[in-house]
Amino acid sequence: GLAVAVRRANMPYLFYRNKIVFNAKTIRYAEIQNTTPTQNALDNLFKTYSLNVAKDFQIRHVSNEIDIHGYLEQLISYSRQTSYS
Repeated sequence: GLAVAVRRANMPYLFYRNKIVFNAKTIRYAEIQNTTPTQNALDNLFKTYSLNVAKDFQIRHVSNEIDIHGYLEQLISYSRQTSYS
C-alpha cells in the first residue's frame, strides 16, 4: 500500500499541446470540466492541493507554490484557439 502510494506520487504529469498524460490515463483539454483547486486535511498539512479536472482524472499533490491552475487555464485557452484555426 504505502510503497505504491509513494511510487505513484513520484510519477510525472506530462503536459502536451492538446492533452495531459499521467500513468496510463490521458485527458484532452477539451474534456476538462473543472480547474478549481481543492484541499483536504492532508493537503493542508503538506502544503499541497489537487485539481479534479474530470470525473476520472485528478492532478494531485501539487505544491501551493506552483500555479498549475493558471497554467492549465492557459493550455485550455491555447487548445481552443488552435482547434478553430
